[in-house]
Amino acid sequence: MNDRVYIIVLNWNGTKDTIECLRSIKTSSYLNYMLIVVDNGSENESLNQLKSWCKNNFGEVLFYNKEQAEIAGTKNDEEAMNHLKSNETLIFIENNENLGFAAGNNVALRYLLKNNATYVMLLNNDTTIDKDSVNIMMDFIRLHSDYVAVTPQIRYYKPRDRVWNCGGKIMWFGNRRYYYADKNVDIVPVSGFKRITFITGCAMLFKPSVTGILSEKFFFGEEDFDFSFRQKIANRKMACCFSSIIYHKISVSSRKINNNILGSIYIHYLSRLIDNRQYSSSFMFFIKIILNLGYAILLMLIRYKVKPKKIYLLIKTMLIELNRLDEISKEYFLKAFKEEFNHPVIWDK
Repeated sequence: MNDRVYIIVLNWNGTKDTIECLRSIKTSSYLNYMLIVVDNGSENESLNQLKSWCKNNFGEVLFYNKEQAEIAGTKNDEEAMNHLKSNETLIFIENNENLGFAAGNNVALRYLLKNNATYVMLLNNDTTIDKDSVNIMMDFIRLHSDYVAVTPQIRYYKPRDRVWNCGGKIMWFGNRRYYYADKNVDIVPVSGFKRITFITGCAMLFKPSVTGILSEKFFFGEEDFDFSFRQKIANRKMACCFSSIIYHKISVSSRKINNNILGSIYIHYLSRLIDNRQYSSSFMFFIKIILNLGYAILLMLIRYKVKPKKIYLLIKTMLIELNRLDEISKEYFLKAFKEEFNHPVIWDK
């Protein structure tokens, strides 16, 4: 397993995007990979369409449920797949419920750790990859043994000449800054790499036995910030390889959940502050609260034209909840994402 990379693609009611993503991986110039599709409780019609496509486009598909995967799968069946080419084999894990991004991916990560996998790549289902992108990242992480994670240059799917990010930096005030965000691709170096302290879960190739898996404290979002925080504190190196390129459709999953901007802002900043609290001194955390909520207030006032009363109710609710919560469950996430803050909000976990 030393040079094999396991590529995990998490699907939730996104069959069309997932198929396009898998097709792009099948053209990869890196020939030693294993594809793992994890379905996070898609509706039956969408799930059956995806399973049918996989059966018709791969020579051998192993189907596991969550429990089978977490006890390391079936060795004999997997050994029988070794004689086939990478683009002819696939492992399909059904979680049977929407566990969220981190917990959904962690089912596959626990399976791989029990099978002694060295290199794993998380890849959003709403992405496509250039044929050499995996090859470039694997060359880098094998050559630079002191690096534990690497990301490609992530461009927008449309327009394809704009950069989403090339990794980023965790800032002192508890947020992150993307490198080359929204710049034309001509500005980005055509080769080489940049050391980073923030890496997005959209596309990252890493060594899970060293870095650990994803935090399940957050149902959706924030898991990559927590992952990056842990690597930074442990002085583990991460990088972006500029010549490795993928294309991302941006926020497809969150749009499928809800389009309520206030609920989105509330969940984002509450999650970010909960995350920062565990990695900050009391004094620094107080400063981070002021700066992050100050920015959130300006964002709502200036960009989204939110009425001051709603902003007051949102911030008041967030401070109360921040004092009592240390995680964001699925139930809490879904409830909060729909909140419009027209009145004082009180809810349980």
